[in-house]
Amino acid sequence: PYLLSGTCFGGMVAVELARQLQAGGEKVALLALFDTPFPNPTLWSKISWHVEVLRQLTPRDAVDYLTERVKRRTANLLGKLQARRGQSLSTELNELIIARELAQAENEYIPDHYEGKITLFRAEADARDGGADDFLKGWQEIATGGVEVHLIPGSHGAIMSEPSVRVLAEKFQSCLDLVQSNDSLQNGADPNSATSL
Repeated sequence: PYLLSGTCFGGMVAVELARQLQAGGEKVALLALFDTPFPNPTLWSKISWHVEVLRQLTPRDAVDYLTERVKRRTANLLGKLQARRGQSLSTELNELIIARELAQAENEYIPDHYEGKITLFRAEADARDGGADDFLKGWQEIATGGVEVHLIPGSHGAIMSEPSVRVLAEKFQSCLDLVQSNDSLQNGADPNSATSL
C-alpha cells in the first residue's frame, strides 16, 4: 500500500494523489499531512493566514516574507509582459513565476472526499492560539475515516527545525511502524519483518 505525506502545498498534492490512487483501485495505508491547512480560497482566509504567519516571525523574517510575496507578484507580471514580447525569461524570474503559480494552484484547489483517515501533524503553538477548529474542520469534512491529530511543539515555521523536528520524526516513525505492522498482519506476514523508513 502507498504511504503518502506532504507539508503545506505538498500536503495538498498528497491528498489529491491519495484520492486518485484510490479511484484507480490502489490502497493508501497512510496519508500524513505536516501542518497543512485546509485550502480555503477566500480573501479573508488568505489575509488571516498571512497575518498569522507574520505574527510568529521576527521583524527581519517578516520583512523577508513580505519581500518574497512582492517578488512573486512582480515576477508574474514581468513574466507575462516578457512572454508577450517574445523575450526569454531569466532563471530567477522563471522560478518566481513557478512559485507564484503554485501559490495560485494552492488557493484554487478544493479537495473532494477522501475514503480513509488523514494523519495530521499540527504545530502545537498554532493549535493552542485558537486556530485548531478552523484548521481541522475542512479535513474532517472530507476524510471519511476522520483525522488523527499529533501535536508537535512549536509554530508552523518551526516544526521542521530543531528541536521540534525530533518530536515530529518520532511521532511520524510510530505512525509508519503501526501502519506497516497492521499491513503485515493483514497479509499474514511476520510483523517483525516490516521495514521502517
